[in-house]
Amino acid sequence: MISPRSVAIPRRGESVASPRRSHAPLILLYHRIADDRCDPLLLCVSRARFADHMDAIRRAHRIIALRDLVAGMESAAVPDRAVVITFDDGYADNLTHALPVLNQFGAPATIFVASAAVGCPYGFWWDELEAIILRSAIRAPVLRLTIDGQGHEWSLCDDFSGKAKTPGRGESTSDDAWNVLSPDDPTRSHSVYRQLFDLIRPLPVAARNDVLDQLRNWSGAGDRQGATNLALDPDQLCKLARNENVEIGAHTVNHPVLGTLSPSAALREIAEGKQQLEHLLGRTVTSFAYPFGTRRDYRSEHVAMVQNAGFSSACSNFPGVVTPDGDRRQWPRVLVRDWDADTLLRHIDEVLLAAC
Repeated sequence: MISPRSVAIPRRGESVASPRRSHAPLILLYHRIADDRCDPLLLCVSRARFADHMDAIRRAHRIIALRDLVAGMESAAVPDRAVVITFDDGYADNLTHALPVLNQFGAPATIFVASAAVGCPYGFWWDELEAIILRSAIRAPVLRLTIDGQGHEWSLCDDFSGKAKTPGRGESTSDDAWNVLSPDDPTRSHSVYRQLFDLIRPLPVAARNDVLDQLRNWSGAGDRQGATNLALDPDQLCKLARNENVEIGAHTVNHPVLGTLSPSAALREIAEGKQQLEHLLGRTVTSFAYPFGTRRDYRSEHVAMVQNAGFSSACSNFPGVVTPDGDRRQWPRVLVRDWDADTLLRHIDEVLLAAC
């Protein structure tokens, strides 16, 4: 997340950079377009705000496709104040909620898809963790797990109610606004969610799945078909790919932290994610995004693997602009939150100014 600075918020369509000192291309990073009341990882941008974003960016900048940025950087012919729209993970709402807005504004976007999530009934592990710990019925007030060979135990007695925590239609809970950046945890469940996220995040896929199996058994959680935060299914993915405004990029197979894997396992994640998407789509996949994508999540050896796998570009998850001398296989991106359009423009201009 980019920390706001003391910069005046511009009016819609205006820039805080006056005169405009930097015309460097910039890539935005979205995840979900949804109106979810609970969003502990801050992945959602509401549908109305996403439309405001596209309108504001179109007025103040020029939205171009990632493939056009690649070609433009090679020929030194990138349009002035170019902005690229990207999405990570491959959520179904990228089709149902984001695509209509992209089409409305003629805005191209690249959607980076973790291939194993396509059609998975459980969705992504972090969403299942949220559903089990924060939103589902708790069958036992004590949670015992074995994680990476080590036993863990948490008491949830203070939270145990014997019924689901999810609010009904038109209802809300005081915990809805909580997220991982909140300084305090309103319940033990929120504290356990934080701890489990940190424990699961670096695990290899097999160990991660074992923990999720233990959580499902503990909670009695079953198939989550119909949940609003599922990943794309194969038909939805192909429908997205057929749209002229969409490019599908690779995001590994299982969305691991590459830096925690053996070299052979990391190479499989990178290469097989590409191959699986190409098989589903019947076309070449040329762009890649590192899972999680911060500087501590991957290393130079993974950049080399991405290049050897045949990707023409790759995106990371740290702020900055795209420069002619930068590595096009670890381009920076600006992570977007559920901001109003003026705040988004301010953040974009802060990044541009910092690059001057």
